[in-house]
Amino acid sequence: MCLLRSAEPISVTSLAQRIFVSREKLGLSQAKLAVKVGMSQQWVAKLETGDMLPSADRAMRLAEVLGIDLEWMLVGGNDEQCVSEATEG
Repeated sequence: MCLLRSAEPISVTSLAQRIFVSREKLGLSQAKLAVKVGMSQQWVAKLETGDMLPSADRAMRLAEVLGIDLEWMLVGGNDEQCVSEATEG
């Protein structure tokens, strides 16, 4: 399982970027994602700016909520082949 299939290849080189792009693909605000994960909007903002890293349990929950592969979220991979299950028809 991967994520973020789109007509155009995307390049996301950091955990922060992968979280941001995944959230945007789902049309979620930072506040809405925070509620779904059980954290604050400030926590999401810090993740997306690279100011902090999620704990293992929060990373698993974040990947689940975003509908993305945990390994891809954490270390990246072939972004061109990744698919967001939430955006597939």
